[in-house]
Amino acid sequence: MAEVPQDVITSPYKSKMFDKELEIRDDSFAAITAASADRQTFAWEGPFVNPSVVPLDLGNGRFTGKVILNITDLDIADDDEEYTFVLMGHNDAEDESVVLGSLILGANEISPASEDAVPGIFELHFSNDAQEKVWPKLTLGVLVFGTTPSLQFTAFVARHDF
Repeated sequence: MAEVPQDVITSPYKSKMFDKELEIRDDSFAAITAASADRQTFAWEGPFVNPSVVPLDLGNGRFTGKVILNITDLDIADDDEEYTFVLMGHNDAEDESVVLGSLILGANEISPASEDAVPGIFELHFSNDAQEKVWPKLTLGVLVFGTTPSLQFTAFVARHDF
């Protein structure tokens, strides 16, 4: 059996391979919990809070794709937890940014969904062409609300033809 190259790893997403360079969050990040939330009701994890978050550079061309979120832990025990994933595009100077897409998951009592969210694989579709500009760098943040939020996930970027 051939060895998988270091820069390409097996994805849980439809048993396909993905380019490790397009990983936007790996499993080395700690879970997002109530302890990491301000007053245990709100937390933002992203480049503005955590300077170690390095933007994913897609280059200067237009890119239409999706962020594949593999959520392994999602707590909605108190029926008031909500998790909003926000994909931000940044310019090369990193002094401007724009929201390229978002996805809301959580308890159906407060989220737009008709059913409670459960761990699994979700897609956040996007294009880095917005407001008549191409935004070459991406970051993924999470807004967390609720009494006892707990979230663990990995994420990578894929083209729509993936």
